[in-house]
Amino acid sequence: MSEVPMGSAHPARTSSLLEHLEEARQRIAHLHRISLADSSAEETQTLFQEMLEQLYTLLEELRVGEEEMRNQNEALAVSQEQLAAERERYRVLFDLAPLAYLVTDPAGVIRKVNHAAGLLLNVDPKWLEGKPLLTRVAADDRRRFHALLSAVARKGRVEGFELQVLLRDGTAIPVSLTVAVKPPELGGLLWVMHGLTERLQAEERGRQLAAEQGARAEAEEGRARIVNILESISDAFVSIDDQARITYMNRRAEQLLNHPREELLGQIVWQAIPDLIGSTFHREYRRAVGEGVPVAFEEFYAPLKAWVEMHAFPTAEGLTVYFRNITARKHAEARQRLLAEASDALSASIDYQETLSAVAQLAVPGLADSCILYVLGENGDIQRARAVHTDPAGNELLQQVLRQPAPEVTSSTSPVARVLRTGRAELIEEESDAFYQAVATSAEHLDLLRELDVRSTIIAPLVSRGRTFGALGLSCTDARDSYTRAELELAVEFAARAALAIDNAWLYHIAREAARARQETLHVVSHDLRNSLNAMLLHVDLMLHNMPDVERRARGRNQVKAIQRSAEQMHRLVQDLLDAESIEAGRLAVSPVCSRVAPFLHHGIEMLKPMADAKSITLHLAVEPNLPPVSADHDRIMQVIGNILGNALKFSAPGAQVTVGAALIAPPGEVWFRVEDTGPGIAAADLPRVFNRYWQAQRGTHAGGGT
Repeated sequence: MSEVPMGSAHPARTSSLLEHLEEARQRIAHLHRISLADSSAEETQTLFQEMLEQLYTLLEELRVGEEEMRNQNEALAVSQEQLAAERERYRVLFDLAPLAYLVTDPAGVIRKVNHAAGLLLNVDPKWLEGKPLLTRVAADDRRRFHALLSAVARKGRVEGFELQVLLRDGTAIPVSLTVAVKPPELGGLLWVMHGLTERLQAEERGRQLAAEQGARAEAEEGRARIVNILESISDAFVSIDDQARITYMNRRAEQLLNHPREELLGQIVWQAIPDLIGSTFHREYRRAVGEGVPVAFEEFYAPLKAWVEMHAFPTAEGLTVYFRNITARKHAEARQRLLAEASDALSASIDYQETLSAVAQLAVPGLADSCILYVLGENGDIQRARAVHTDPAGNELLQQVLRQPAPEVTSSTSPVARVLRTGRAELIEEESDAFYQAVATSAEHLDLLRELDVRSTIIAPLVSRGRTFGALGLSCTDARDSYTRAELELAVEFAARAALAIDNAWLYHIAREAARARQETLHVVSHDLRNSLNAMLLHVDLMLHNMPDVERRARGRNQVKAIQRSAEQMHRLVQDLLDAESIEAGRLAVSPVCSRVAPFLHHGIEMLKPMADAKSITLHLAVEPNLPPVSADHDRIMQVIGNILGNALKFSAPGAQVTVGAALIAPPGEVWFRVEDTGPGIAAADLPRVFNRYWQAQRGTHAGGGT
């Protein structure tokens, strides 16, 4: 606001009045001198008259000037009052302005500060006036503050310049500055300061609001995703609040509980599903909520006739429950358990009759309330081998069924006959009186079937080694549900294991009967052959001892001795038959005696010399001198040497040489027997098989130099 000075009248008029007064003074002074020199009254009178008129005129002019001066002073007073009012209004507006204003000189020294600026800086405005604004600028922004002053001096105005200013307690706050140069006649700079804290807070609130809205939208989206997931998972899901009210359930829960969710939502779970009271879920629910721990359990839920696996997790709102129908898994576990128990039980015995009983007993009650085991007889007819029932009265009825005529294998009405012919299992889901009449083989049989009151039956084949040799009849009463395809598959698998056990037991029975027959044959053969050989040896002995001396020529005697040795060898073979039986029974007898080595080898060579002579093969004996006696069974050593020497002669070419020898091995202090020949020998790959029973190298494959 400009200032108007108060003082004199109009300058031109004042100057003219002064000139007139000066002229009047000079004239009066002149008049005074004239009067001193020459006092002429008329001339003096004239001069005074003129002077008076002139003074009168001047006085008028002074009066007019004074009036004008008074008018001007009045006008000036009004202007001064208006100016003072404007100044007060400016001061009030400046102080009460909502924006923070400062006025500084060009160097930034504060001249004026309004109330808003004081509040913003938390300093009384009077303590700011006369201070450099730089002192209120944060240290990190002071270089930028100098740059701001330079920019304002250069541009005349700068807007939106942000920096940090210091409050009274030293706290730095962000502000935005608008700086402009004041008019030249006023000089200095006008500053408008906007605090950014509220703006930043507003922006932060905006960001928070946006974040909250985003989070809310994301939560809604997440909830929608969770709902979609919960609606698509195979597990049933139910959410229960802290008042035990059902707040959510997915479609799978609706299906498993067999209740529309609209009827259950918002209901107290125990009122909505009263069958749960007293159940494992009821007990575990209270534990989970009371102790704040997750729980998991399995329970058979009778209203659904199903096994249920449940997992419950406590939450801030209540409890979340996941559950699924595990009836199929339970059946599979029971199936595997039954099959495992069957395998263990059926492998416990290999007796045929015991195995038949075990099969029938294992099927009840795991698979059926009653079981009948059918087998094919030797002539191909159907026979009922075993029958078992869970109830003693029913078991008595089944024993009577065993005495009834069995169906013909060619019957078209009997499911047992069809299964035995085709080898494929059959399922009779619901039996009726018409079915009983079709399968009964007699009137008494029909009465027994009606009294047994079977609900459903499975006929599973007993198949082994590609042959159907029997069938397993499994039946259930009204105490069970009718058989399904799942039970049919289990029965077929059980029958397969039973068939393997029965067939193994039958094969063992046959093998044992064959072994018994062989043993009887061995006893008969050994008895009769031994009698004949004993007679031969007796006659030979008489010939040797009673022959006349003249006939005891060396050649004839040698032949008779050869007969004797052969007979003794035959006797040994008979003994071997008995030894074979003893070996199988674990009773092979060995009778070692202390003997010299050389006689063993001499007897062996003498026994096979005719065979060597026939092929012109030279037998050579190579025994180390001074060999110690050995502890051995003479007959068994001779049997081994004879077999090896016989093989050497068999595979040696005519004119070859076979050496039989013995040497001492020290340590371990044993005698080593050997037979060497010049035959083709045995390939290295076949050496591990030399002592296999009945093994013999193929002709043309021998690759060694000797046996």
